[in-house]
Amino acid sequence: MASPAFARLFLRPRTTMRWVLDDDPNFGVTSISVVAGITAFLRSSVLHGLHPMPGLAGLHPQLDAILAYGVGATPNYPLLIAALGIAGGLFGVLGIYLGTLPLWIIGKIFGGRGRYAEVRSALAWSFVPYSWLLPLWIGMAFFEGAQLRQAGFDYTSFFPPDGSSVVLWGLFGLDYALRLFAMVWLVLKLSVAHRFEIWKAIVVAALSGSVLIYLVPRFYSLGF
Repeated sequence: MASPAFARLFLRPRTTMRWVLDDDPNFGVTSISVVAGITAFLRSSVLHGLHPMPGLAGLHPQLDAILAYGVGATPNYPLLIAALGIAGGLFGVLGIYLGTLPLWIIGKIFGGRGRYAEVRSALAWSFVPYSWLLPLWIGMAFFEGAQLRQAGFDYTSFFPPDGSSVVLWGLFGLDYALRLFAMVWLVLKLSVAHRFEIWKAIVVAALSGSVLIYLVPRFYSLGF
């Protein structure tokens, strides 16, 4: 049975956001960012390896194997955990801090009154649902290993290749459902952080997403 605190978090995201902002807008931001980043990196590693990162390539043969082939590419678990933990954690923190900028700036244009720290808190807490997937991806990595790394599954694919297991398809369905749930949470929490109507939060989130969709591919050459 869910605890009252968890039930409030789940059923009343705006109330939770008000409590966080009133108490400390920095509360939970770093830990949520790290967990969300590790979740994203583990998912990528399990399925098709990590995106090539020039800063890490060539440092160690087994690290190169992890970058190219993901989980199961090496029996060196300390190195694997370090690579996913450090790279994923940094990715999560940088993603939250940089992703807040368009939400904050565009929100100001629409009359938002949220400070940068408040908007950052709203973005970070919206990733809580996505972070729930971390134990499931760890389980998939532990039980399936290298078999989950599909040769034909590149970074632009949205679904598993033909012939993938029902379990993997189910996990993908849950992954996309929680992403959608996270977007709903972002809109609700953003409206609280900027102190404006939900429709404005929807517009700001959509415009910010468009900016990120345009900019992020430009950084692929840098390994991001």
